[in-house]
Amino acid sequence: MSSSKAPKSNQNSWPNRIFKRLLNLSASAKENTKSTEEQAVHRDCVGRRKSCSDKDDTIDFLGKKRENSNWDLSTASTRMFVGTWNVSGRATHDGLNLKDWLCTTTTTPADIYVLGFQEIVALNAGNILVNKEKKPDSTGSWLSLIHNALNEEASSSRGGSLYQLAGSKRMVGIFLCVWLRAEFIPHVSGLEVSSIARGIMGYVGNKGSISMSMTLMGTSFCFVCVHLAAGNKERDEMKRNDDVTEILKKTKFDGEFPTPTRILDHDTVVFLGDLNYRLTNSTHRETVESLVSDENWETLLEKDQLRINHKAGRIFTGWEEGKISFPPTYKYQLDSHCYSSKSRCIPAWCDRILWTGDGISQSAYNRSESTFSDHRPVNAVFNVKLRNKTEATIKAQSCRFEKHDNNNKIFQET
Repeated sequence: MSSSKAPKSNQNSWPNRIFKRLLNLSASAKENTKSTEEQAVHRDCVGRRKSCSDKDDTIDFLGKKRENSNWDLSTASTRMFVGTWNVSGRATHDGLNLKDWLCTTTTTPADIYVLGFQEIVALNAGNILVNKEKKPDSTGSWLSLIHNALNEEASSSRGGSLYQLAGSKRMVGIFLCVWLRAEFIPHVSGLEVSSIARGIMGYVGNKGSISMSMTLMGTSFCFVCVHLAAGNKERDEMKRNDDVTEILKKTKFDGEFPTPTRILDHDTVVFLGDLNYRLTNSTHRETVESLVSDENWETLLEKDQLRINHKAGRIFTGWEEGKISFPPTYKYQLDSHCYSSKSRCIPAWCDRILWTGDGISQSAYNRSESTFSDHRPVNAVFNVKLRNKTEATIKAQSCRFEKHDNNNKIFQET
């Protein structure tokens, strides 16, 4: 990348100078692939935060010594739970029950829990524009609730096989955390986090993505938690498509070979969050309510913007999404099972989980019925075949050569 400075007319125009001064941002902040200000990886819910920029050849970001393992994982697989929830900026409370969403009492427990949140703080000017360090962090209460929900059942019914927090990051209202069974912790390496801001003027993280990369034995995972552009207008739909493209193209990790450096370099990639895709503008509210009442999801999904754009090849080429057999997840009245009566708030499947990669299959795709937010939480369960280390090295080397040979790949830097 060239070290020459951009023309002053672009970098120092008075709107940009004022906006950057408000946000206390440098001129290079627009390429927000690494946000050390809000980036942290946790050893546990109350432990010291460790910056992803910390470098240590023997200590990984889980705070444990890396251990060599002779496991033969050529036929092994792992069970992975992925959940996303826009919580409407509401504060947690001790009575909030996460067990229905996390399925801790109804299904076979997972080995990996990937949990993404949107609007973990209210998206008002104070939370968006004020430096995070000057405001109290709301993630601790969520981490505590998750820790208790996962480990209560683990302690009582699975012989004390506890879950530990592998890593987490917050960018304004977007929050991503990954939990692993304790026995998996020593076998994780290369945990890195990268974020892309796609909000106001492209500088602010009220919209955008947090991506987390890790390798479990020989298999690389990337989890991309997003909150995309809102709105019902055609330009809003186009902005969401642009958000997806830019996130996939610009997210970059700093790991050294064979650690993947781009989202699509990974063996398994999961894209989760409030994607904000709505039903087409030609869809009338009365029609939606009738189809929801009849549980005619297939007919209603024909109007779904995400499905339409995916089928047209505009976004997520080669990606998959499970069969949707649940009602639209947005927009509800708070503390109610009734959809909002506002005319512009036509119900839609805003909250989605997609995936791509080899050796991954989905076994469940559901929503839960908490009335805490105006969104319903969504979850998916996957089985992932783990590669052995030889297979992983060959694939990583192949990706490196492919990136050098093909400048049109989506994960190429532009």
